[in-house]
Amino acid sequence: MLRHPAGDGFVSLRAKATDTSGNTVEQTVIRAYRIAARH
Repeated sequence: MLRHPAGDGFVSLRAKATDTSGNTVEQTVIRAYRIAARH
């Protein structure tokens, strides 16, 4: 479950993966989507 904080703002996402050989990759998506406060 994903819980957003109250209020307006943007969400950034980060993913990281490692394979069995130890190779890694990391990706960050800045401002992936916007949260609009419920009124």
